[in-house]
Amino acid sequence: MELRSGNIIYNENNMDFNDPDEEYYNNLGRRFNIWKGHINRFCLREVNMGCDDLPDMPYYDCFVEGITARDMATKLLRDCYYCMME
Repeated sequence: MELRSGNIIYNENNMDFNDPDEEYYNNLGRRFNIWKGHINRFCLREVNMGCDDLPDMPYYDCFVEGITARDMATKLLRDCYYCMME
């Protein structure tokens, strides 16, 4: 396939499928999706709303910092309750 610039043509022979960085980031992305899914299930169980329907939070930053899904969901719901009370 040719890029818009017309300079480089990529094909499967030019791609390294065993790139360790790519494998690391793919694994990290899968773990993040699982982590956020746990948060979503907890929120659905507690308030019948998904985490994407609640106020926005820095999910990825918290994931990288090692905050557990339960602690993140608790913080999210606490912030939501405070917003409703104001």
